[in-house]
Amino acid sequence: MSSDAAAEGPASSTPRVYWNSSTLILPLGGGLVRLYSVWERRNVVVTRAAIELIDLAQGGIETAELQAAYERLGTTLRACDATDFTLWECAYANPDNFNTAIGDADLLHLPWADFLELLTESGMLSTVWPPTFDGRKRSFGDQYRGSFHEQLATESLFRRTPLEQWWTAQKFSDDLRSVRPTPYHYVQETFLDSYFPNLAGSSVLEIGCGTGYWSGKAVAHAARVVGVDINRDYIEAARRLWPAAEHPNLRFEVLDAAQFSQQAHLPFSEPFDYVLMVDMFLFLVGSRVAPPLWDQRYQIMDGIKRVLSDRGVLLILDPHPCWLTPWFGSPELPFGVFTEYRHRTMKVVPTLEEMSSFFFDCGLRIRRILEPPVDPGYQGVDRRAAAFMNQAPPWWFFEVERARV
Repeated sequence: MSSDAAAEGPASSTPRVYWNSSTLILPLGGGLVRLYSVWERRNVVVTRAAIELIDLAQGGIETAELQAAYERLGTTLRACDATDFTLWECAYANPDNFNTAIGDADLLHLPWADFLELLTESGMLSTVWPPTFDGRKRSFGDQYRGSFHEQLATESLFRRTPLEQWWTAQKFSDDLRSVRPTPYHYVQETFLDSYFPNLAGSSVLEIGCGTGYWSGKAVAHAARVVGVDINRDYIEAARRLWPAAEHPNLRFEVLDAAQFSQQAHLPFSEPFDYVLMVDMFLFLVGSRVAPPLWDQRYQIMDGIKRVLSDRGVLLILDPHPCWLTPWFGSPELPFGVFTEYRHRTMKVVPTLEEMSSFFFDCGLRIRRILEPPVDPGYQGVDRRAAAFMNQAPPWWFFEVERARV
């Protein structure tokens, strides 16, 4: 036997598992610890006894040995899956107040196989080293994995909820006449309310207008607003909410933006001073988010230039690269975990280079980039979230115009 083989010791009789060091371990007080898987975006709450197992698995350990330690700890080690599927509670906010949200009855001493499956499925224990992450969804628990858009699609799959209904329901009130009291209201709406007076006396085209909320707000300042969307149900809802008899300067049309550059006759003849896109542009620059729009992105931009006046401005309010950064810390000292930017596993939000290069290739240039602040009123809703968004903006806003020679 070689000296190297002797140093390694006998071959393992059972598979090994390894603790994934990218997992955050956050004490909650009261004998509870929160485990957060940065890549999988999963939360598990355990009793303090779990730290002993984590220490054992740091450099890898045979599964049977870890099981023996688990059984030796007995009911002192209890756990529960604390992951929720909502934009604000899971993919975005990741609140760390589980010590109040989770009662003692929620924490159970699980059978070993169930405990091992929970931590492995959550990406906290791995059967290989280094741990791998491929983003694929293999089980029901995987509905919580991935970017917001990937989660949203899985939500539709598992709960049989039509995607269009789910999107409007999580953003707007049931009557579609107001924005729910989330950062959509305290960041996005507050900013647009302050920006829309710049549209005074102008003509505006909103692409991807949905149920017409932002078009309806813009027409309070602009002389003429047209909202277009490919979804007929959205346009019918917009027409009900903003009837033409009451809003003669506002109308809605079913229209595919990809057809702007191809149709000989569009339902509007005059060019627009502004083209507005709210939470829409990322579909053009992300190949995994909406492949059909990605494939037609240059035709869509040609169409936008066709309907934009010579001095017109394209306005884009889109998720910021900080958007999916999980929130941690306190209101006094908030912090986030930035896992990817240039080389992304979850390709949702483009980099600034991708945005600017795309505009350049389309004969456009960025005039200004704004990063909307959070309304101070949000401190009364969630102090920690408000503090974090003051550091890491969830949206950015582009003013884009034709490149001048």
